[in-house]
Amino acid sequence: MQLSDLLKTNTAAFKEPPKFPAGLYEMVITGYDLLPFSWKKSGKFGLAYVPTVRAIRSIEADDQSNPELAAEQQAKLDEFGDWTKREFQFAYSDQSTNPPRRVATISEINFPLIETDASGSPVGFMENMAWRFYLRKDGQQSGFVVDKLGLDYPEGAELETIMEDTVGKTFLAQFEYELRLNDPTRSDLVIKETMAAA
Repeated sequence: MQLSDLLKTNTAAFKEPPKFPAGLYEMVITGYDLLPFSWKKSGKFGLAYVPTVRAIRSIEADDQSNPELAAEQQAKLDEFGDWTKREFQFAYSDQSTNPPRRVATISEINFPLIETDASGSPVGFMENMAWRFYLRKDGQQSGFVVDKLGLDYPEGAELETIMEDTVGKTFLAQFEYELRLNDPTRSDLVIKETMAAA
């Protein structure tokens, strides 16, 4: 094919690629990173646990009790293509740094754990946030890794061990499109809610 032939392409043939369908999915954690974040309002800096996740099952498409919804969701998944290969990590490339670096966004599955100074040097734990990831109090455990991933730890488990153990675990996630506050003509795919996988 010649470049001149491609340049004669009728632009009416251009179309936006299909979006990943909103819906309820079973997700598997394929890896994670500790990525930096900053909160301008409070002047806080830190590192967040940011998992990489992949959908392995569409709950709606598998719902035999509602064949109409199942068929509709399956049609959207078919139009998208191989949806089980798509990986998600709720982070972005900060172009204001040289070189650009990955930065955590606010997400239901991202957890601020470590406070740093502006240069990125560790200051301590973000105790007012870390409990959402894992908490042991009065012999009871809670947080994302317990309530959603079903993990269980003895007293004194190390944070690094807990983070490593999340890889390969599954949970349910409700994906929805949310309009951007700074540009209401565009929307972003977000996780609205997480639940334990049955």
